[in-house]
Amino acid sequence: MIKKDWIIADVIAKYPELIEVMEANGIHCAGCGASSFETLEEGVSGHGVDVDNFVDLLNKSILDKSEPLIISDSAAKMVKELCTAENKHALRVQVLRGGCSGYKYDFSLVDTAVPGDNCYVNGDVKVYVPKESMDKLGGAILEYKHALSGAGFIVSNPNASRNCGCGKSFS
Repeated sequence: MIKKDWIIADVIAKYPELIEVMEANGIHCAGCGASSFETLEEGVSGHGVDVDNFVDLLNKSILDKSEPLIISDSAAKMVKELCTAENKHALRVQVLRGGCSGYKYDFSLVDTAVPGDNCYVNGDVKVYVPKESMDKLGGAILEYKHALSGAGFIVSNPNASRNCGCGKSFS
């Protein structure tokens, strides 16, 4: 997810398709020399554009093309074991409001996808994620960890600005 403190050139390098969106909104940063050191906030506010609305627009423009959820081999193995034991088809992972830090992960075994779910695969294991959770889960890695304190699914999430000590919630 793009944030207003990102350098403009980095946004363009990662999402070149956003050049068109920027230019359509009066921001002509692609060829500007300042784009290599200015943040979105600095560049956009210099043109009198509300930075928060602009960043939301950029994120909505890439939402359907967001990075996938990556399923580690350890998570795939556990999903397969759980689905076999519970006679289910897949794991569904979603982000809900709540938890210690504002958002929490919700895991459930399901028989089918909900219309609009994205489907991610590792081998013959499927994980469904609702589209509305992808802005919080895109690019994340789903893992399964065994530790002295217990075992469970862990989400290594690049979109989280803060994680709670419980490991189940984030902001």
